[in-house]
Amino acid sequence: MSVRSFKVDNAASANDIQVAAAPGTNQVIRVINFVLVANGTVTVQFASGTAGAGGQTALTGPMQLAAGNPLQPGAVGSDFHGRATHFDSNVGEGLVLKFGGAVQVSGYVNYILAPQG
Repeated sequence: MSVRSFKVDNAASANDIQVAAAPGTNQVIRVINFVLVANGTVTVQFASGTAGAGGQTALTGPMQLAAGNPLQPGAVGSDFHGRATHFDSNVGEGLVLKFGGAVQVSGYVNYILAPQG
């Protein structure tokens, strides 16, 4: 399993961003780490599903970003290879980053595709 990276650059849009498309059957998208920084105050939230499609399942609560203060969580768990992990998408669903307003947010999300469980 190789680590994949998604560059977050929402260009001050309030639209959802599809971080990763739905993986294969019986797979999840496992977030290894992420860093987000905003140019102003805005909330961000990770969800499982498809960007803009509705019916997404929240994976985190809304997290408030303040201008210039990065959100850079430490390690909270580990996968079976000993890598630090934060959360998984629902089985067979994509990973979405939702924005609470039209504020520039930049950063990255590192993840792997992993078997469910």
